[in-house]
Amino acid sequence: MSAASQASERFTFRVEPEKKQLIERAAAVRGLSLTQFAILTLYREAQEVLRTEHVLVLSDEDRDAFLRRWIARRRRRKGRQGRQTI
Repeated sequence: MSAASQASERFTFRVEPEKKQLIERAAAVRGLSLTQFAILTLYREAQEVLRTEHVLVLSDEDRDAFLRRWIARRRRRKGRQGRQTI
């Protein structure tokens, strides 16, 4: 079964003529139908938005503080594990 026959959801929206023409040209350059191009582009953009939404950007100072605490916590855990196995 092809991907097109599995699709069951529908998007309907309006776009300005200039934008539609540009999108149609881009789809043609890629050798895709307008629908294929729209789905592919929207899907990729959605993935990127969600990927970057989950990225935490820290200042150098905050990164260093986080790493110091993380390393200290790991050392404490390893110390406790070493005492438990004896």
